Amino acid sequence: MSVGEDLSAAELAYAHRETPSQMIFDSLGRPFLGIEDLGEGTTLETKVELDVRGLPMRIIDARGNVAEARIYGQLGQLLETKSVDAGERQSLTTILGEALRGWDAKAQCFRASYDLLRRPVDGYVQPAVGSEVLLSRVIYGESLASPEATNHRGRVYRSYGGGGEATTPAYDFKGLPVAGELRLPLDPSAKNDWTGIADQTTIDGMATAAAGMLETTVYTSSSTHDALGRVLTAVSPDGSEVAYGYVGDSWVGRFVAGAVFR
Repeated sequence: MSVGEDLSAAELAYAHRETPSQMIFDSLGRPFLGIEDLGEGTTLETKVELDVRGLPMRIIDARGNVAEARIYGQLGQLLETKSVDAGERQSLTTILGEALRGWDAKAQCFRASYDLLRRPVDGYVQPAVGSEVLLSRVIYGESLASPEATNHRGRVYRSYGGGGEATTPAYDFKGLPVAGELRLPLDPSAKNDWTGIADQTTIDGMATAAAGMLETTVYTSSSTHDALGRVLTAVSPDGSEVAYGYVGDSWVGRFVAGAVFR
């Protein structure tokens, strides 16, 4: 920065001198009142009303408006939210607390499905008009012929979503991914819709059904780790490699083509 820019920044910062923000806590140590000092005796207060469990029920802004109101179930799960920014949302959970269904102000209904191990598999949305759409799908390593060979048992193998198709070809023995593959959507401006693979039950079947929605280019990355699970080297899809150095528990820097960045 030049001297003039430094002076300008100093003058702008000086205008906000002695205007600390404050947070007021109740007798149980829970924050319920925030005070922002704008200077010249002007303050803005944001209040949070808590229930007997300490869960926020209403957030009241400086104008006295209820910015957000929440309703909880007997187990503390969030059932309904009314927000001036996000509108009205309702949600329903399973007895284990997992998200099951959700509704928003646009009359859209979201639902999730789980496998026998209660891991999330599919995410759907039912718009106000039209058919239900598959938004995302997660494939776990047990679907592979030999998941133990690549340490995939109990871990994600492939996922479909807004970013396209992401695959983890292998994990190390500690469960850290050693490589990654990404195929981007053929039309990035199109709506996220994987309904074409919804009826497929095999990895190959889903890959075939999704092929027409994805680019043919596969962006591959890889990494190595030390005994503490820290990244030692990382290779990006463009082939550039970054090596990380450590001394004890401290990070020293990253090295790219002979240059060191602290």
